[in-house]
Amino acid sequence: METICIIVAFNGIWTEDYKYLDHQTKLVLVPEPIRFEDFIKQVFEVIELDRDKFEAIIWFDINLGTCKGMIVSKDLDLHTCIELLKSLSLFKGCRFIVDVSERNFGSTSTFEYINRENQHDNQNKWQQIMEIDMVDAEPITEEMLQTFDSIQVEGQSIIEIDNEQALGIQVLESAPVVRSSSTRYSLKCNDDRCGWCVHAFRVKDSTLFKIVKIEKNHDCSVNTMKANQRHATSKLISGYIIDNLRDPRFKVTLAFVMAEMQKLYGLDIGYHKAWHAIQHASALIRGTHEENYELLYSYLYMMKSKNPGTYTNIKIDDNNRFLYMFYAYGSSITGWNHCRPVISIDATFLKSKCCGVLMISVSNDANNQIFPLAFGITKSENNNSYEWYFSELRNAIGSRANLIFLSDKHQAIAYGIAKVFPVDSWHSRVEEEGITFLVDLNKRICDCFQFQFDELRIHAIAAIEKRNIKKSNICSHWYLKEYWLNTYERQIHFVGHTDSWIIPESVK
Repeated sequence: METICIIVAFNGIWTEDYKYLDHQTKLVLVPEPIRFEDFIKQVFEVIELDRDKFEAIIWFDINLGTCKGMIVSKDLDLHTCIELLKSLSLFKGCRFIVDVSERNFGSTSTFEYINRENQHDNQNKWQQIMEIDMVDAEPITEEMLQTFDSIQVEGQSIIEIDNEQALGIQVLESAPVVRSSSTRYSLKCNDDRCGWCVHAFRVKDSTLFKIVKIEKNHDCSVNTMKANQRHATSKLISGYIIDNLRDPRFKVTLAFVMAEMQKLYGLDIGYHKAWHAIQHASALIRGTHEENYELLYSYLYMMKSKNPGTYTNIKIDDNNRFLYMFYAYGSSITGWNHCRPVISIDATFLKSKCCGVLMISVSNDANNQIFPLAFGITKSENNNSYEWYFSELRNAIGSRANLIFLSDKHQAIAYGIAKVFPVDSWHSRVEEEGITFLVDLNKRICDCFQFQFDELRIHAIAAIEKRNIKKSNICSHWYLKEYWLNTYERQIHFVGHTDSWIIPESVK
């Protein structure tokens, strides 16, 4: 029998760039061919851990630098890795990495190895229940207690139920709980076409439940019963997708999570479980929405501390709940003085748990590129929110002569501007082809209004060249190189990680 020597790494830590460091290493001599189950046993013997107390995930480290490697979970995976070690010099130094974690007692899954003896015991208890005929239920009242420890069946002995084997569900593993309350408990098969079900009600003045209905015919396949894996919770699944979420180049979708669980572990998870898995993994990386809203005061304090001249404000209601937020970086406030007095206003919906609207004010630099001025967050676009936003905008950047606002025709925007900034006139702009444009170089006007609006020679260029006038003399000073450089004279500094923040108690 041929053998091959492989490298096994364990008791290490993963870095953000998928390097496995500070680990122990041992050599394992394995025979060929070898089953994955036998390989796992040999690995646990080498690393001296008890399989009854610990479980492991095996990775084949192929040095990609973009993930932990190739997961090894079945015979075909193991044989492929061994063949790579033997045949290709590129993989000669590759190792098997063992991620060890404590076993979650009382549950089984495709991520674990099923204890066949316990499964057999549970099957016997389940068979006892399946032999019970349908009985009538006693009336249920609100006085019934809230927890149950056993099930009483008329004419039958009491079948004790503990946390690890409730009604033989561990045997079926995937039987969904249709209803669970203080008065009733209902189960049904994972296959909608299967009529199997169990319904139980609480016995009056007792901690016992009485089974009132059992449909014995359970004719779906074992694969169907195991496919959903109730104990493969969204929290558990989130641990397998969190590395993908950390990679900004990778977009984790619901379809990806469902397909990945099916491909790697044979799990058919639903839309909601995949969604909750993504939300849980995101919360581990970025925190929850509630936690981040609680940090707003501290975040704005650090923003002002790191960026002198920054203007921020938060408004709350009488119940101390968030209403509005506004901020403008000091670098934006300073740079605005070197931009044309034209501000574009727009808003977009925040598609998150808390919803809301993000308001944005931008201008244009000397190179006609977008220059951000200020940002605000409100619940919706209405008169009150825009009036508050423009008041804060004026407090931050002040007011300038010949100031122009550009926006869509949202009535709340017009209302907010009129309440805060003095308005000389309102204009609507309509563009149409096939019009002859007249240019007046002395007044610097053009029928297309582009000359007056942008202060750039558009149709005026023909008239300028005909009269041999220097073009830079006609162009506005807002487009000079000096103004462009002064716009970006100051930088924006990040606030850093929350662990490095030093926040006064009065701000928290």
